[in-house]
Amino acid sequence: MSFLNKNGLDTFLGLFNTKLKISESKSALAESEELRKQFLEEVDYDKDLAFAKSDIVLIDAPTLNFNDNILSWNLVDYADTYNIYVDGELKYSNTNYSSLDIAELELIEAWKYTITVTAASQADSGAVYESDPSNEILYEVPISLRLDGSVLSWNPIKNIRASWNYVAAKGDPNDYFGGYTGFINTNTNNTTFDLKDANRIEKGLFGRGPYTIFISACVNYNDQFYELPCNTVSYTFDEAIPFEAPVLSIEDSVISWTPVEYADRYLVSINGSQYQSTSTTHDLLADNYVTRAGHHHITVRAVRNRLSYSEPSNEVTYEIPPPPVPVLSIDGSILSWTTNPYYGLCHVRCNELPNANEIVHASMTEPNNIDLNELSLLPGTYTFKARASYYYYSPDIVILLTEYSNEVTYVVPEST
Repeated sequence: MSFLNKNGLDTFLGLFNTKLKISESKSALAESEELRKQFLEEVDYDKDLAFAKSDIVLIDAPTLNFNDNILSWNLVDYADTYNIYVDGELKYSNTNYSSLDIAELELIEAWKYTITVTAASQADSGAVYESDPSNEILYEVPISLRLDGSVLSWNPIKNIRASWNYVAAKGDPNDYFGGYTGFINTNTNNTTFDLKDANRIEKGLFGRGPYTIFISACVNYNDQFYELPCNTVSYTFDEAIPFEAPVLSIEDSVISWTPVEYADRYLVSINGSQYQSTSTTHDLLADNYVTRAGHHHITVRAVRNRLSYSEPSNEVTYEIPPPPVPVLSIDGSILSWTTNPYYGLCHVRCNELPNANEIVHASMTEPNNIDLNELSLLPGTYTFKARASYYYYSPDIVILLTEYSNEVTYVVPEST
């Protein structure tokens, strides 16, 4: 009995039949006969028997499954051996079982592996014939990070791209930069690193921590960048590195502070809202740090590498007084009011209308007027006044209203 996988059989039969069809010349027939002989020798065929397709026994490819770290496959007729391939290389063979614990493959390097299985059988001549590969199973070995004292260690990483890999620390996710990741060491070709060797000043690890440590590793997978998963560990340094707080001062609307050694930026906090800056001075009005009236409470913190923060500076206060009362004027049927950058809405009130409700809630920006003809007023005399709403910090933000403006009169004549 002879064995062949289906692709091999189809390839031969296709070549053989094609040669017979394309030409009836003696040379073509001779070439076809030569192909047939080569095929029969390839499959260890009994040459005393006439050639027939039915004499060839096909070995089916198994179906591969993976569950709970166990590779399993269906048993195939005529097969006496199953071969397991990892990334196209034979990794395990000579088993007549239908399952294998993936730990037996000893896949230690961090990588995304492709696993297949084939069925094989040995002919009487001793030749071994193998099925086509099974379906593929993708198995990912993550980076396994361990911490012993201050020493990190991890498993080797396959096909690593040196410029895209580093040991990293993550800051507090509640801080301004949302848990920014900073580099500690860019050499992950080694598999150990002592955190006490980290250049804490350069990397911005001023605080004791705890810091969340992990490895970010980008490998070349199928000619694309692929980042392997990694667990995290937590590490706290023995002591913090002194990181002075700025000294803050204010003159008119300009705030300034003393520069801090090692700081690469500053975080300005105004009424709880934070603004990043690389300067040591700002005009609160010109830089739009303050856009509403009230008492504004300001502090500054020094930052290094977006991972470490100094204590807040001293606090200074900047006050913008409440905006003035709007001034109403009338020209024909056009009712206008003065504007102010701190106004929100204008509330216009007419005493002669039912319940004396405020009838217009108009924007204080342009256009800052209304046409009273649009109100469809009945004949009579009407008195209008207005007030403006505005936001005010005290220190929480509230919405306040100015006093009412001057009154203006508008007469709707009787129709003739």
